[in-house]
Amino acid sequence: MHVDTTNVFPEKADANFSDFKQVDDVGTKADKPYVFLELCAGSASLSAEVKKIGVEVFAFDHDSNRHKTKCKVISMDLSQPYAIDRISAMIHNCVLLGVHIGPPCGTCSKARGIPMADGSAGPQPLRSESHLLGLPGLRPHDRARVDAANLLYSQLGRLVEILECHNIPWTIENPTNSFLWDLPFFAFAMAHGIKFDCHACAYGSTRKKLTSFLANRDEFQAMSRFCDDVAPHQHEGWGYDSNSKCFNTAKEAEYPLQMCQQYARILEGFMNNT
Repeated sequence: MHVDTTNVFPEKADANFSDFKQVDDVGTKADKPYVFLELCAGSASLSAEVKKIGVEVFAFDHDSNRHKTKCKVISMDLSQPYAIDRISAMIHNCVLLGVHIGPPCGTCSKARGIPMADGSAGPQPLRSESHLLGLPGLRPHDRARVDAANLLYSQLGRLVEILECHNIPWTIENPTNSFLWDLPFFAFAMAHGIKFDCHACAYGSTRKKLTSFLANRDEFQAMSRFCDDVAPHQHEGWGYDSNSKCFNTAKEAEYPLQMCQQYARILEGFMNNT
């Protein structure tokens, strides 16, 4: 049964979390709305597809989010403890079908340090296997970027522990070769989750991006799909696009539509079995 939660969780792109009304933790699951949360939502493509199955969605990202969003995104600094505390409070107000976290991976990219096609130096590494929390001697700007990312990661890792404690389905996504999977902030998640890979091109993307999901439900492994699993297709290249003046990796930040649809189908299965 669809429950109108407009007055409880209003969808406002510029909402402060203090605007959300609190409701008492009373009644059964049947009395509460089904809700999906997407953190570090970017374009919120995933939330947009989940919304189509009749689930209330709440997408969160920082106010510096550069993506064109496909549904309302609540501006919130997720690196701050109060943000995670307030999101966690939603556990008692609804039936959380799932929580997806797509942490920014810029500081964790192992592609940094790879020379450009013309032989010039590309973006310099910010982490290494022996210095996961940041290389020594970073420039002040880079050090600030890494520290900010670490602060965000620590809070997201804390949220996963809370979700796991309440037996709520959660997923984390990042490139397969990201340093994020080795960070201490996600050690709990790695110990309690199942990690699997997929190719973005298997979901309709134009590039063969290998990405990984970490999840605490076996059902999410249905997301694992590879290039060879689908009809033959062409791939666009990587590197730097001088026309758009950006790296092609940035063009792959948004989840392909088919990937979002597959994720939504898995959540729909959870809803039907709840």
